[in-house]
Amino acid sequence: MADTANFRVDPTNYLGLDYSQFKNKLYKLALTNPERFFELRERVFQTIQKDMVTELYTTVVNLLSDGRDVNGRPLVVIDGNPIKVGFPSQKINQISLSYSESLSEMMEELTELIIPRDFNSILDKKLKITPGGPEV
Repeated sequence: MADTANFRVDPTNYLGLDYSQFKNKLYKLALTNPERFFELRERVFQTIQKDMVTELYTTVVNLLSDGRDVNGRPLVVIDGNPIKVGFPSQKINQISLSYSESLSEMMEELTELIIPRDFNSILDKKLKITPGGPEV
């Protein structure tokens, strides 16, 4: 007999009910204290952007120059000996900065999913389409 546990879906998760609760808390914060809302958004964005971009940059530089990971452990090992990659520094910087810039843009998109920048238009749309909601 087949294990039906593999086919079960949590309907509350599928419908995004927890996310809806999260968004409602954001709506309330945006309406009652817009300054705190934007401080929250900036803090989230700066934290994930700085952490991830710095780690990616460091990983690429370490790998291409010394063959090591972000923590300095050797990744390129031949016959038990760590091997220095020695990629040209100028190219390492070009590649690292290019990757970091792309990741930074992705972090902006991620932040936008969590805490949208243009919350006023979202609130306006929500108020207009909510049954019985006020027309603005």
